[in-house]
Amino acid sequence: MDKWFSGPMILSYFVVGVLWIFLQIALEADIKWIIINPLNLLFVVNIIIGITYQFKQKDDTQ
Repeated sequence: MDKWFSGPMILSYFVVGVLWIFLQIALEADIKWIIINPLNLLFVVNIIIGITYQFKQKDDTQ
């Protein structure tokens, strides 16, 4: 899991999530659908899990 939630990987998840939202806006998706889209929620949950994993790893090494 260390490679999945490394700093650059979390950043890439964030970039892909933002690009996905821009694509949905470009395709004129409904704003409500963009907010509650399961894939967007999955990106957010993945970023949150990755950040908390990084914080726990830093606490364990100190």
